[in-house]
Amino acid sequence: MHFASQGPGSLCPINSFLAALALTGPIHSVLAIPASVAAPHNKRALDVPGLGVELEIPRIIYDPEGKDYKDMTQDRKEKLKGAIITPIGFGKDHPKENWEVTAEISGTNKPFTEIITDGKKNEIGKHGTKKLGEQITTYMGDWAPCRDNDCKVQIEGFAEYNPWAVWWPKPETKFDRLAIYPQVTAAMPLEGLLQVLKDGKDKKDNVLANKKGSYNDKIVIATKDSFKDFGKIKEDDITDEFLGFFSLLTTYCVVAKDNDEIYGPKRSLNIMPRTDFLGMYKKFIEEKLRAEISECGNSLYTIVSTVSGVADDKLKDYEFKWKPDDLRNKVDQDWNGKEDMVKKGRLRVDKFLDTLQMKDEVAQKQLDLLKLMDLLTRHGQIGGLNDRMESVVDHPTLPAPIFEFRDLLDTNGGQVAKRMGEYEDKAIEMHKKAKTDSTAVAVADAIKNRIAGTVKREDMPSPGECKPMECPPGEVPLAATGKCVDVGPYKKD
Repeated sequence: MHFASQGPGSLCPINSFLAALALTGPIHSVLAIPASVAAPHNKRALDVPGLGVELEIPRIIYDPEGKDYKDMTQDRKEKLKGAIITPIGFGKDHPKENWEVTAEISGTNKPFTEIITDGKKNEIGKHGTKKLGEQITTYMGDWAPCRDNDCKVQIEGFAEYNPWAVWWPKPETKFDRLAIYPQVTAAMPLEGLLQVLKDGKDKKDNVLANKKGSYNDKIVIATKDSFKDFGKIKEDDITDEFLGFFSLLTTYCVVAKDNDEIYGPKRSLNIMPRTDFLGMYKKFIEEKLRAEISECGNSLYTIVSTVSGVADDKLKDYEFKWKPDDLRNKVDQDWNGKEDMVKKGRLRVDKFLDTLQMKDEVAQKQLDLLKLMDLLTRHGQIGGLNDRMESVVDHPTLPAPIFEFRDLLDTNGGQVAKRMGEYEDKAIEMHKKAKTDSTAVAVADAIKNRIAGTVKREDMPSPGECKPMECPPGEVPLAATGKCVDVGPYKKD
């Protein structure tokens, strides 16, 4: 019953309860496209940073006695995900402060237990996460003896199947012995995300990193040196925030080559962005690349390709993959090549990056195609919160994107409260890495003024010079495209 091949969290609850709780904040319409032209920092206060925890307990199973679970349609089974479970004759005297026992499913197996905390109400920095874990430990520990007393539950929304029998494992009836597979959803500044990526790659202790993932060696950590060939990117702009974004984006593009279409790109790395890449790009990056792109003929793709270290410009041929049969949801947004991509279940890396940048302003829209393709699946989640961000701890106007941290080290009922406290402690530590000094604010204001038109581009100092393009013999650089072209047609008679 253990999902080692899939990893914990491979199937995520999608009902209204989970949407409200585990995803830290209200869901925006999944089809909405971020419309704002954003500067790196807001002046208005953002929602406080939240932290939600999901605890999968696959050995506590529910059986609709007297009814054949196999007869339930798959669509109906999907609605079990995140449905609230209420024990019969137990629990009224046990507090449940911002958490619920819910159902989760996997394939044709009977539903099992997932405990979900409320990420909207559990604020990072208030040190309340461990307390929730202690409540969970007491509640589940006191409920466990019902294994010998024909314990039953009701599952919300499934009256025709109620009551359900609860199968507690034998002989491990005690909750503190049961294996638990956690995942965490939290707001985190990109500086902190960079540290989690580094710790994952280096297999260092970090409760938000996965030290066992086969993809760890493929994580790309961007450094200032990664951008030495791009003279129009100001050195002062290459902050840890900047490097965190490019490390995540580049890693997703690199591991796309090996992602399994059965699970889609979200299983390629243990960090899944719930804030979409487009929202992060416009908020933190776009303006910093403007001169490099407009004056030097480079593109977001050429920058990511260079950072990736993938030789011979082969990154463009890498593809994000989904099973075509899984792409059944309706997404009203159209884009060039959509029909073919959906039919094949494939998205080329260069197409993703060019559309994120809006390289061809006439033929394309500025979209996050990785998000939109993933939303076509039943369990689409990548970028599902669109451009939503929350604040950095103690800095209510500084934005922090929202991420889901998966494939974390498993724990058990006896240690879960301690582990949950460690999640919040690590999140606080990562938030402290955000750049919050007056220089950062001044830079943000300058860029906002540029966007607003109150400062002309010619009045802004040039960060450097474009690096001359090197072309093979017989070709010349064409700055408008950032490519080399055959010199033949331009020769004089």
